[in-house]
Amino acid sequence: MDCYEDYKYIFSRFRRKKLKITISQHALQQMFKRDIPFELVKAALLHGETIRIYDNDKPYPSKISFFAINDRPIHVVFAENVVDQELIVITAYEPDLKIWHSDFKTKK
Repeated sequence: MDCYEDYKYIFSRFRRKKLKITISQHALQQMFKRDIPFELVKAALLHGETIRIYDNDKPYPSKISFFAINDRPIHVVFAENVVDQELIVITAYEPDLKIWHSDFKTKK
């Protein structure tokens, strides 16, 4: 499956889940600055691996999702509003090897 086919599959699964994604202004600015397309953020939310959970964050618990495609790792930090079935993207970035081990899942 090529990258385009992967995205078509991801989008069809996303539509079936009927989740709402809200992108914070900060996340949108960082995505633009870091050249992280919205499609990659969606893929991370749907297929990424949760590597951190912050249950005590307010107003909603938040998580860090790890996803990589074409050797490009990204982390998406998001909050989960379970009641409204909404994922709120807080930021997205490429993990730095100065902070993360080479698996990009474990902090040094």
